[in-house]
Amino acid sequence: RTAALRVLLRRGNPDMLWILQKLVNDKAMRAEAIRGLAAFNDPGTAATLLKIYPTLSEAEKEDAVQTLASRTDWALALLDAIEQNKVPRRDVSVFVARQIQGSKDKRVGERLTKVWGQIQPASAQRVELTKKYKTILTEETLKKSDVVKGRQLYAKNCASCHKLYDDGGDIGPALTGAQRSNIDYILENVLDPSAVVPREYLVVSIDMKNERRINGIVRAETPKSLTIQTANETLVLPKDEIEARVQSKLSMMPEGIFDKLSEQEVRDLVAYLRGREQVPLPK
Repeated sequence: RTAALRVLLRRGNPDMLWILQKLVNDKAMRAEAIRGLAAFNDPGTAATLLKIYPTLSEAEKEDAVQTLASRTDWALALLDAIEQNKVPRRDVSVFVARQIQGSKDKRVGERLTKVWGQIQPASAQRVELTKKYKTILTEETLKKSDVVKGRQLYAKNCASCHKLYDDGGDIGPALTGAQRSNIDYILENVLDPSAVVPREYLVVSIDMKNERRINGIVRAETPKSLTIQTANETLVLPKDEIEARVQSKLSMMPEGIFDKLSEQEVRDLVAYLRGREQVPLPK
């Protein structure tokens, strides 16, 4: 069913909007439907997604936030929901906030600053945050940390983009051969992911003619299309539907990953990242 839905979306079936609106209530198809709704500029989408938001899984909430951030009116509705405590502020990552901030509508930037907060460059905070986490991540505390829980945290927060040993995706660089034993290396990349970014992992902002905004990295390009890897899906965009394309200096990796974790969870995750061999997940 999921494969068939993707085919219909690629073909631009005119009945897809109605189908997707129905499928957001189907648990098996909900994630695909939430992502698919971003392609249709329907004024009722924001209300539909915000109504079911409390019932969504963590992954589905990420999809919903990504979809809501893709259009000006939906982004304003998302910011209203944050102000009304219907959507937790922490559900909107810095990466998504930057996408919202890029809107041409000045109202969006003003509302973002008021409701979500000011987006500060990670580099400006790195020294202070590095000092904070170095007091937490001592050799003594890391030796006592739970690397199995660390792998679970890695699966939840990192594996969709990075591969470590045999676990994870390939949106970002593989971590298996990286300098993972070096605490400074880990902190630099987590706290300030845009400090040093290989060219192939830089974010491109795409404005579509149908008013949709897409942030991602370019995976392939032909004379007629552009393949973009976003935070939660791969899209093939016809070039004749693209209005503007801007290369940024930002990484796809969101800032603030540690902000969502307790101090012990940070220790467990870092202990796992520093490990020299894979550990099993609990049954």
